Amino acid sequence: MRKKVKKEAGICECLEIQEWAVRFVEGDLGEKERQELLIHIQSCYQCARLVRSLKRTVHLCQLIPNYDVPEHTHHRLWENLKKAIGKEKNSERK
Repeated sequence: MRKKVKKEAGICECLEIQEWAVRFVEGDLGEKERQELLIHIQSCYQCARLVRSLKRTVHLCQLIPNYDVPEHTHHRLWENLKKAIGKEKNSERK
C-alpha cells in the first residue's frame, strides 16, 4: 500500500516525491513541483531524508577535483540509487 500525504494542493504520493527529488537536487524541477516537494518534506521524514542524502551525495561528488563522470556512469549511478531507495522503502513497509 502506498503512503499518501494530504496536502493543500491535493494528494501527493511519496513515490512521486521520490522521483521529483532527483530533479530537485539537479535544479531541474518546475516551480510548482518544487513548492509541493518542499511542503511535503516538512511533514514526511523519509522523503526529507532522501532529499538530504541526495544533496550530500551531490555535494561530496562536487568536492572531487577535476573529475568528470562519464554520462553512462552518471545515468547508472542514479538508476542504482533509485533502485536502492525503492528497496529500502519496501523493507521499511514490512
